[in-house]
Amino acid sequence: MIKTGDIKIVCTCEEKAALKTMIDYFSKSMKEKLLLKLDAGYRGWDETENKESIEAYLKDHVKKGLQNKGNLVDIANFCAMLWNMDKPA
Repeated sequence: MIKTGDIKIVCTCEEKAALKTMIDYFSKSMKEKLLLKLDAGYRGWDETENKESIEAYLKDHVKKGLQNKGNLVDIANFCAMLWNMDKPA
């Protein structure tokens, strides 16, 4: 998000609805990709012993940049996995 500094800007209902829609579509893409990988046999996304590997995958995907939208979904999924490992119990 872009911070507007000291200027107070009121969020419109349209802007909030658009943000919610964007989050819904993006999270749907994340879920679909994760479930495809799960069906393909990938495991260990929630096992802390895989944290370094997931971090390495994340760094590799970030280096690839914005080649395609799928790469952004992969990056978000790796971030979600790491977030899940580090969240309080």
